Amino acid sequence: MQTYLEELDERNDHIHAALEKDANGRFARYAVCFRSSINALKKCGVHWYSVDGCATTHPIAKAMQLRVLVGRTSENTSIVLAWSFEKSKSPDSYAWLAQQCRAAGFHELMEQTQSKGYTPVLFTDGSREALQFSRLFPGLHHAQCAKHLAKSIQRTLRALRRRGKSVPACTDESLIGVCQALTCKSFHDKLAGLKTTNAEAASCLLDHAKSTFSVYHMMEEGVTCRGNCISDAMECISGVLNDWLELHPYMLLDELVKHTCERAEHHRRMFTKLSEIGLPVTQWAFHLATTSIQTSKQMNYICKSLVADLYTVQAKDAGCTVRGKVWRSFCFAAMELLACFRFDCH
Repeated sequence: MQTYLEELDERNDHIHAALEKDANGRFARYAVCFRSSINALKKCGVHWYSVDGCATTHPIAKAMQLRVLVGRTSENTSIVLAWSFEKSKSPDSYAWLAQQCRAAGFHELMEQTQSKGYTPVLFTDGSREALQFSRLFPGLHHAQCAKHLAKSIQRTLRALRRRGKSVPACTDESLIGVCQALTCKSFHDKLAGLKTTNAEAASCLLDHAKSTFSVYHMMEEGVTCRGNCISDAMECISGVLNDWLELHPYMLLDELVKHTCERAEHHRRMFTKLSEIGLPVTQWAFHLATTSIQTSKQMNYICKSLVADLYTVQAKDAGCTVRGKVWRSFCFAAMELLACFRFDCH
């Protein structure tokens, strides 16, 4: 594995690989970061990232820790940026992965996003260890995956029941529904409903800063969550990852490298082709743009391009204009507008 990682780093300019050993010279952990994926997201990224982890199921090398960082493209697909593999859990797992990602140029994505006036977002499982990742990148907003948050609250409620406290049942959907609310009214209505059915669950949810789990509050602060509050770092490769986790660590490394290279090349060809034929956005974004145009004709707002990257969302009756990242009561219209990317909507 050491030879593989050394050759991977030396022979590929677009890959950064690092290996760390313990005090006895034995394997501790490694990380692989793809500069090619980072460069692709500079052209087609939507400033949305997620990092998550899982454990291997190999009969000998069991319960070794895999951490994966992914980014979202304007084709609504995920692309692997980096991953780390460790012998066992450690308190600085995410911090070490963040250091390797910085060495590969991940901070350049943050700088590019912030120079455009956006706030990039990183979704994690909400653990203290995961929080260490975002701390290395100033301006990167740390958000909690709604699914992970719901599971954490359910564990708290079960603990209260074991202590003899009467706590009614609560579904994950009711908790996630509050997180997914797009408007101020919807957020407060769903939160009020949750308080009525399970005050303990609502209290646990509000123990967290609203801007770390609520789509509405993130959009209010100009965070580019794209109306999403769920991490899919593992899900983006879940179709192949489950089988790979049963492999020997060396074979797992090789499969991950091949998969990431193939996906990076797929995205490179896709966006090169679109650029050559003069399309400023992908087919997915184009579909959203045309759909939004039709929707705006039926709704009470108009999406309009002014100059370059400046857009407005103008209410037809009230005459109110929303510019840049000021969302307020027109957050849904602005969210649709951003989905259009650089496409003109009249």
